[in-house]
Amino acid sequence: MFYLGKKKDFKVLKKHLLKFYTGNNLDIEKSDNGYYEVKIVEDIGDDITVKFENMELVKKLIESKSKFIFASYKPLKKYKHKLMVDNLNNKPDRRYKFLKNGKPKYFYPPEGFDGYVYVNRKAKYREKISRKKVSIGAIIFHELYECYFIVDKNIEYMAGAHDMAVNKEYLLLHKLSKFNYSNFTVGSTGKILVKRYYV
Repeated sequence: MFYLGKKKDFKVLKKHLLKFYTGNNLDIEKSDNGYYEVKIVEDIGDDITVKFENMELVKKLIESKSKFIFASYKPLKKYKHKLMVDNLNNKPDRRYKFLKNGKPKYFYPPEGFDGYVYVNRKAKYREKISRKKVSIGAIIFHELYECYFIVDKNIEYMAGAHDMAVNKEYLLLHKLSKFNYSNFTVGSTGKILVKRYYV
């Protein structure tokens, strides 16, 4: 199941993540939990863009038994400092095994959800090494796929979830270049573990 923090997040999703999707079969419905559930309202069909990894991702999130939520207007978790990106899940994480109580509570998603991704829609994103601009669509795509791999495939971040999300980026970009689409830039410079930074 795939939810959005606000109704306006649906426009962000379509404008950036699903920029090249030409279908019109996605819609949202306000749920009892106050958030908006993304749904497939009719048959997706054979549109070539359905086979692109970005629509494949959204379809996986919608059909998942886990509950995912995405936000871009207002973070659903409160911190003392301002975050540009947040990616949380309810799975164990070996990165915190040396802490006395294991994974801290603030690294878990909002109550009622298995995975949570927040991407600040107003932030500007660049690669740490090349300093090239990275599109918001690429950030959303990577973070949601990474969250999906961790939650539904039980692959920890350190065990390959990040790398697998980067590989999905490359697959999507290959198809976009093949069909002459543009303005969706990958978040890696050929080195899998390149970190982004925000300005």
